[in-house]
Amino acid sequence: MILAILGGCATAPDAPIDVRVSNLPDGDHIVLRTPEVEIPASSETMWCSYGTWDGGDVGIAAYQRVQSAWGHHLRLLFVDDGAPADDTVIDCTGADVLPLDEARPVFFPSTDTDEQIVNALPAGMATPMGEGQRYVLENHVVNTSEAALLVSDVVLLSVVEPATVSTWASPWIAALETLSLPPAQSSSASLDCAIDEPIALLFVRGHQHEWGAGVTLDRVDGAGLVAPLYDSGPWQASYREAAPTTTFWDAPELISAGSTLRTNCQWFNDTDDTLQYPAEMCEVAGMKLGTEPWICRQ
Repeated sequence: MILAILGGCATAPDAPIDVRVSNLPDGDHIVLRTPEVEIPASSETMWCSYGTWDGGDVGIAAYQRVQSAWGHHLRLLFVDDGAPADDTVIDCTGADVLPLDEARPVFFPSTDTDEQIVNALPAGMATPMGEGQRYVLENHVVNTSEAALLVSDVVLLSVVEPATVSTWASPWIAALETLSLPPAQSSSASLDCAIDEPIALLFVRGHQHEWGAGVTLDRVDGAGLVAPLYDSGPWQASYREAAPTTTFWDAPELISAGSTLRTNCQWFNDTDDTLQYPAEMCEVAGMKLGTEPWICRQ
């Protein structure tokens, strides 16, 4: 798929519909804006733009994505120094284009809203972002219209001085990306993630799309005993944007070394086509204690 990067507004009769984000919530936010990109009609794509943070060492205390009605998600990811140059834009739709072990999630929100920043960590808690940190904005757009869209979306960050942070937090995610869901039938799949070092979870949130039927997360100890940690219940269309969340803010859920985190997903594909990532997904994610992200993907 070709993504057209535009330097200005087109005026031709077949110009794309302008859905660039313009009205931002009030507040003292850091604004990270994606470049203008033209998304073809009737298409689903993820596109990625690179940058470098030059605002000094900070803690991210709150995060909000502001997208058009066609936006699915907009994630801030950290990358290493060898990543493409600032302002580079690539089509990153495939799971292997920007794998999670090369582009590390920065912040997972426990809720979603377009009205105000509510995706905030508790007072005194933040996730670190250092001076000179390379990053990429991963923008997932589902254009269900019959016209091309001109898109430019925004991530808003609320940052604090590191000296004010009493507890550091970082993201974690388990993602099953090797999906192949046959047409006109139910499917299920599981992902087992071995825990080599203890991790303490702060919250859990599942993610599927409209063909999802439910997501669960279990802890399996070394003796094989299974303890449920999360259950989305029967999946609903609205969960695609704001799934149920299980929180452990007051007493972080400790997952001991030698345990396994098992993600279970179910779907019903009522289409005539085989569904693959990113048309459908199977993820659980959240925040945990510590400064380093924990990532498990297959």
